[in-house]
Amino acid sequence: MPDQDDASWTMLMPDERDPDRPVVMVDPNRGADGMTVMRAIREHLGSGDAADTAMTDFVRDVQLDSAFGEIDLTNVFTGSAASNDRVDPVIAVPEQAVVAYNDRRADSAPALQAHYVSEGTVNLDYPYVTTTEDPELQAASADLYEVVRGTEYRRSLRELGFRDPDGEAAPDLAERPGIIAEQPPVGDDLTGDALLASVTDWNRLSMPSRTLVLADASQNMAENLNGGPRRVEVAQQAALMGLSLFPDETDMGLWLMSEEFGDEGRDRAANMHPLGAGDDGDVTRRQELVRVAEELEVEGGGSRLYDNILAAYDEVQDSYHEDKINSVILLTAGQDEGTSDLSHQELVAALQDRFDPRRPVTMFIIAFGEQADGPELAQIARATSGSSFVTEDPDEIGDIFLSSISRRLCVPNCDN
Repeated sequence: MPDQDDASWTMLMPDERDPDRPVVMVDPNRGADGMTVMRAIREHLGSGDAADTAMTDFVRDVQLDSAFGEIDLTNVFTGSAASNDRVDPVIAVPEQAVVAYNDRRADSAPALQAHYVSEGTVNLDYPYVTTTEDPELQAASADLYEVVRGTEYRRSLRELGFRDPDGEAAPDLAERPGIIAEQPPVGDDLTGDALLASVTDWNRLSMPSRTLVLADASQNMAENLNGGPRRVEVAQQAALMGLSLFPDETDMGLWLMSEEFGDEGRDRAANMHPLGAGDDGDVTRRQELVRVAEELEVEGGGSRLYDNILAAYDEVQDSYHEDKINSVILLTAGQDEGTSDLSHQELVAALQDRFDPRRPVTMFIIAFGEQADGPELAQIARATSGSSFVTEDPDEIGDIFLSSISRRLCVPNCDN
């Protein structure tokens, strides 16, 4: 850990800390300290596609350990053998929470120190606002205000570990263990709009997904990728990587596409279902899709790519969920070769006609190999405010998925 007065917001980033050391913070919807963290990370990352991808990585890393209310550190550091043997988390909390913990921690629990970010933190204040128009309640509110601004109440706040309004630590606080009495550096550029934007980022990136995966099983998937593995093997890796990135509440389905599957040119291998739930005994949808992905093989024939894209898009749009991110993920060799009834131009026009900014369904396309028609695929994705990638490197798949997920921050107005 850094010196107590030389911490940085970057300590919270996944690539700046031990991967076994989790970050715990309050959900930004539930507390100003959580908003502060999101705003600081955004300020550090800046804007643009690379910044949005890094923000996506951060949110997906911390959201499972986020708290839905005030963090009580005595529940984290209990002094038990299990808590003492684990890798301690990095926790973003107000300074007062450290003071309160050290005052009442168990004898076997460790004393904690507050680490202050050198770039500047935020003073959390507590405005007193009367919202009622009822005269009696307004009068009672005015009486209560006189109580909380009085000397006795201010003394109680200092005893609880709060600083004075000017940021100074009163003598009884300055002597408490775990804190630095001098006023920490504070940023002066925080605005209400910035805080609201930070909550919006969090909500969009942590919102559950509803996605249909469309996987190519045509003959083109049998070819080697840049002298390495077959395209179908890279598609398997991509499918398994994608499954690992989506949480249990994700609704996911899988279609395989090839002319060999009959008149439709597709096999509806798995209908939409939450990944963490089972619809066949004790087998979860995640386990089922892992099995299908591991057994994915080339069926032969053409892909009927354009017909299948539109059918998958219609499937997701017809069952649209307002409270989820709705999308189609396409894993493909990127070639139609005239096997579809639709032309490329007709597909793009149909997607443009169907795309509804108020109920957006987006296409995320990952094509394998230089033979894929990148400009045509980009037009298809662009029609739905989505994204497309052509890769010959299997190691890029993880970054591609994160970049695709980061498009949530701009949909339905992405600048393609």
